[in-house]
Amino acid sequence: MPTAKSAAAPFHIGLLGSWKSCLPGVDASYSSLDAVVWSTARALQRRGVSVTVACASATATAAGGIAVVGVSGGLDPLLRGLALRRRTRWSSRRHHPGYLLRGVETLRRAGAQAIQVTHEFANLAPARLIARGMPVLTLLHAVWVDDHPHLTRRLLHADAVTTVSDYVREAVVAAEPRLAERTFTVRNGVDLEAFPGRSAVLAIAGDEVARWRARLDARDRPLVLAVGRVAPEKGQHVLAAAAALLAERGVRPVVAIAGQLGGAYERPGRARAALWRELEALVPNYADRVAASAAGADVRLLGALAPADVRCLLAAADVFVSPSLAPEPCGLPVLEALAMDLPVVATEGGAAPELIGDAGILVPADDPAALADELARLLSSSGARAALASRARAQASRHSWDATASQLEAVCRRLA
Repeated sequence: MPTAKSAAAPFHIGLLGSWKSCLPGVDASYSSLDAVVWSTARALQRRGVSVTVACASATATAAGGIAVVGVSGGLDPLLRGLALRRRTRWSSRRHHPGYLLRGVETLRRAGAQAIQVTHEFANLAPARLIARGMPVLTLLHAVWVDDHPHLTRRLLHADAVTTVSDYVREAVVAAEPRLAERTFTVRNGVDLEAFPGRSAVLAIAGDEVARWRARLDARDRPLVLAVGRVAPEKGQHVLAAAAALLAERGVRPVVAIAGQLGGAYERPGRARAALWRELEALVPNYADRVAASAAGADVRLLGALAPADVRCLLAAADVFVSPSLAPEPCGLPVLEALAMDLPVVATEGGAAPELIGDAGILVPADDPAALADELARLLSSSGARAALASRARAQASRHSWDATASQLEAVCRRLA
């Protein structure tokens, strides 16, 4: 018979960060796996769930009631170096098995009743053995199965698969129908306190918001903002080309792009689909390509910015654009823009429709003319912008981290 004390003990969930995670509380970049893990942990803790986070490098043993433990990868670097002429990709079984298996064991020993690992496709079968009956879930942050469908067969070794959007779930199930009954949407969220809305930011940092418009020479001109790593799949060259078309029509907004310059997704293998081959071909000197596409329009590449600066830019902007060429699994910058009362224009496909709802506009991907048309319409009509902005924060509130935690807890309790 369980004692009254044990019966009252909170449900305990273990979260394992990625093989290079550093937690807690990092000043994370957008779409960071660390940001998702830590935001989820904090939201679970607010719900009264006991949380242990395991990660590659622990910067503290506890934070905000969340236990944090570091996990060594052991021989993983040696295993990755066995084939000197061939890079070992993150989806390989020898990329970080020590970290994964030790992490699962650490969380089991910590008393977790369910364990979620971060974006793992490999070594899930031995992870379940080490869990000794504790359910093991893997959270998928990206699709990849559209280009490498064999990865879904590995997911059959997990007790459950959680996906960051309905779009990702549908792609996984389409590639492997046997996963339909064990794949659940646990959508990424937005921190509504960190992104409290335009009026709240203006009240506490109005001078800095004004300074951003001044720095960008946008005191009396519209300011269009995009946030995200500057890379071909994000489509900033399409936005720059749309700005060039607007300039030809005599419409000259300032287009600011905040995000780290360069780099590409670390893919699970060589690109097979035509879209990904095209994107790979655009990687070299991509920032220069964006500048060239602008053709004299006022497009500013700002580089990576601190979260406080991004928040001020969102408060300063008139329109937010997500011009991605590749379907976005669950674009955090879009949610943050909505939380800041911004009208959003995003490309069709991916999770954009489920995130934006009726608070934004969708345009075809890789279509500068269509994007220019919608931007021209919004920039010329304060009423159209206000109508979208009036619905934006309510839409973002549907996708808070608390909603994420609720969804994850429900899945874990179902399995435990």
